Formats: sequence, structure tokens, C-alpha cells
Amino acid sequence: MAIDRKAIKKHIRGILIALGDDPDREGLKDTPERVAKMYEEVFEGMNYSNKEIAEMFNKTFEQGLDTITDSKDMVLVKDIDIFSYCEHHLALMYDVKVSVAYIPNGKVIGLSKIARIADMVGKRLQLQEKIGSDIAEIMETVTESEDIAVYIEGCHSCMTARGIKKNNSKTVTTTFRGELLDQASDKLYQTTGLTTSLEKAESTSIGSCERVTVASVQTLSQEARLKKFKKDDFGVIVVDEAHHAMSKTYQRVLKYFDSAKVLGVTATPDRADQKNLGQFFDSKAYEYTLHQAVKEDYLCPVKAQMIPLELDIRNVGLSNGYYAVGEIGSSLEPYLNQIALEMLNYREPRRKSDKKKKKRPRDR
Repeated sequence: MAIDRKAIKKHIRGILIALGDDPDREGLKDTPERVAKMYEEVFEGMNYSNKEIAEMFNKTFEQGLDTITDSKDMVLVKDIDIFSYCEHHLALMYDVKVSVAYIPNGKVIGLSKIARIADMVGKRLQLQEKIGSDIAEIMETVTESEDIAVYIEGCHSCMTARGIKKNNSKTVTTTFRGELLDQASDKLYQTTGLTTSLEKAESTSIGSCERVTVASVQTLSQEARLKKFKKDDFGVIVVDEAHHAMSKTYQRVLKYFDSAKVLGVTATPDRADQKNLGQFFDSKAYEYTLHQAVKEDYLCPVKAQMIPLELDIRNVGLSNGYYAVGEIGSSLEPYLNQIALEMLNYREPRRKSDKKKKKRPRDR
């Protein structure tokens, strides 16, 4: 559907009047036209479906892949700069960096096409979670790989310029397809002996005799995919990373299977998460704290140690008050060996002390 430039001009003029200003004064008389022209540019992606974007940037190469066809080597494009607009407030998402990784399945996509896909997906009224899901879906279509990961970090002016006005806040979202679902399936088999079916990309659990299904929320939330299931197909749903359970994507799936019992699992959500989760979950079934995990030797205690080291990071750029992630890693790389040696020097006396303690007979 083409963007209606004429209608945008009309409604922008109406907004200016509603704001109490004069749309005919010199500074504003051309504003409706300028905004309509800008919207055509910044919302270009709304003219295309994910399938059409996939067709637009479907430039892949198959030659020279003999060495990686049977491997799990990963292609990663980091820190793609994009912008988008929040669909809730029409507010700008800025300083958005997208990293896309995939494991080739017989062919690779041109690297510039990955950046173009991310850019076009951003040019819509969006949610950051949806940007990741859309990019993953398009990458799956083009590369025919089920192993996709999308990491996005960005700032939202609906949080920084209005409302709560937390200027340094950043939103991080991750989207995973393929390998992680396989790992979850393997883990279930190793720990319980249960074999599972998979609901991801081209794999479906429909018609399977397995009692347990491991599913991708991004795949299952697609309306056409979801409607293939009966609403009572699942009696119990376990939601991993349950602090995302209130998002539209998760809610679409959970509300569809509304007769299922739902158990959410998440690692130490903050208070805001717990409050939000209370809108959906009836009660907290079990809590296992980090303190307990450390005490019972499932986790190692984290200790901070000052290391006498001089670092030169003057050339590292800043992003919204923080050091740029992509640049800080490169700047620290020359110092990694020195840091490792300092850590060994710190640990060696403690190791000898630990050995002596083990040799002491227990007090009776």
C-alpha cells in the first residue's frame, strides 16, 4: 500500500491547528508538505511486506562454500546503525545498533544486503522486539538458514524526552532462531530422556507424536502459523525468559492457547518486571536466588579486584553517555594479555593457600 502523501499533508495541518498555531504563518506554511515528504522517506518500509523485502535483497552466493557447508561457522555483521519510530507514540528510536548473525546453509547473503534489510525494517512504525523478529524472518527466507540471531540496542525518545525522562536508558532485545531451540531440545533429552518436536521456521510439530514441543515464539506468533493449531493443543506451556511474557508477541501466543496452564521461568527479574508479570501470572511458584546458587556451588562468587593497569581509551567514541560497545572492545584488545597475567598473579597465592587448607584434617 502506497503512503498517502496528500492525506498526511491534510492531517498535519489539522494537528498544527489543534496545537493552537497558525498553519499559514511563514514558518509553518510549508510544514505539512515537508512532513509528508519526510514520512515517505522514513516510513518507506511500510510499503513492503517482509516477503517483498526478502525478494528485494535476495542476493546470495553459493560458489566457494565447500569448506563451510558442513561446519557451524557463523557470519556476523555488527553495529548496523538504523533508526525507527515507536508505534505507541510515533517517537524516534535513535542510536540503534543492530547486530545480525547466521550460520550459512549452503549459501551466503551479500553483507551489504544484511544492512539494507535492517535499514528497511526500521523504516516502519515499530517495536524494537518486532524489528528483531522481522529481520530474523527475512534472513531465514533469504538464506534458508534456521540459525539466526539478532541483537539490538537502542534509545527511545518516548522514554528519554517525555514521560519518565531517563536520558541514559537503553533497550536491548535479542531474537534467536534455530540452534538455541535445538540446544533446548537436546538438553531436555539429556536430563529427562524426553524426545521433542520442534516448531521453528520450516519445522512443525503438527502431526507429531511427541508429548513435548520446543517452539520459537517469533515463529509461532505469526498469525497464519498460529491458526494451524487447535486452541487446546497444549495443556502446559513453559515460557523461558518469562520477563518478556507481557510483550505483544508472547501475549498473542499465550492468549491463543488460553486454556493451557502457564509456567514462566526467568533469571532474577527486576522489581518492574515482577510487577508487570503479576498482571499475567497468578503467583510465584519458586524462587532460587543468586545467593543460594553461589552457596550451593552452582555459581562462583564474583569478586572485584583492582589491577594496576594504564589504559588509553581516549579515541573511543561515546554513545548516549556510554563508551561505544564496538569501539571499546577493539581498544581493550591490546591489553587483554596483560590483564590475564595480572589475574594469574593475583590468583596464584590464593591457589597455594587453598591447597594447604585442603590438606588440613577436619576438626572433630
